[in-house]
Amino acid sequence: MPAAYKESKDWKIAVPRDSAPRAAWWRIYGDAQLDVLAEKVVVSNQTLRGAEAQYRRAQAAVTQARAGLFPVVGANLSATRAGSGSKAENTTFDVGASASWDTDIWGRIRRNIEAGTASAEASADRKSTRLNSSHVA
Repeated sequence: MPAAYKESKDWKIAVPRDSAPRAAWWRIYGDAQLDVLAEKVVVSNQTLRGAEAQYRRAQAAVTQARAGLFPVVGANLSATRAGSGSKAENTTFDVGASASWDTDIWGRIRRNIEAGTASAEASADRKSTRLNSSHVA
């Protein structure tokens, strides 16, 4: 690094700490009133609730997409009674079954699963959402 840069003597490579605990970061100030206020924000934080709802929605989309990999089976049963007068009655029973399966030759179902999984993973970091949104309130 050129010596002309004033930042060069104390410069160091950044070390991300994504695995470090992020909850209750405000407790380093030792203020009981701040603790109470921060807990109120967590309970009523609409940004956090929205992020959690988005995560649940993404998980449901993955479950729905995975259902396309399996056959769909259906069954029905019906009974019909017909007749004219009091003695001439005819009862007919009808039983039916169906099954279908969508073969994923071109990968449409797998791509839907991958997209849903990626969306769920992207919205899964609720700790960061809590950290980022707690200073807004």
